Amino acid sequence: MDQLSEMNPNWLIDLNESFEKATQRTRIQLLGANGKISLSIPVKKSLKGTPSHQIRIDYIQKWQNQHWRTIQSAYGKAPFFEYYQSEIASLYAQAPEFLVEFSVPLLKWVHTQFFPKGFFCDNLTQNSIEFQPDNIQSLSLESDNGVSSHAIFYSQVFGQNFVPGLSVLDYLFCCGPHFANRKSE
Repeated sequence: MDQLSEMNPNWLIDLNESFEKATQRTRIQLLGANGKISLSIPVKKSLKGTPSHQIRIDYIQKWQNQHWRTIQSAYGKAPFFEYYQSEIASLYAQAPEFLVEFSVPLLKWVHTQFFPKGFFCDNLTQNSIEFQPDNIQSLSLESDNGVSSHAIFYSQVFGQNFVPGLSVLDYLFCCGPHFANRKSE
């Protein structure tokens, strides 16, 4: 059994949690020719403790164009980029007002790639959901040395040494849909 199959296929996203700006909610790490690339979705200022579902995206910068061009540049030659390209491009072509209107569809898409039969719920009210996962797992599995306890090593587009801590897009573009296909059997 590989490490991905040990991950919980049931995801519950709490949209009422307090938004913390210095977290991964607005950031992804990619691998380019010169190393790690950090992309960030700009958000409008909000008061401390504002629920995640109330955070607005700031469109003063053309962040979507920058993100998409960077993804194309970093992964255009990846084995499975063409397989996922149109779906990712359509997510970046939208201009939602709120961060969750961008991030939840992206998370649902990622969830479907890995766990086509898993449960996904984005929750706005504390008591409206009956689903209680047996094992709630954090999406941030990195240890102090930056390597995940659930690290999966695979061939990446750039470099000879494996670079941990990248977006799941890196794995999908480099390894493709084989995991999802195997999980649905």
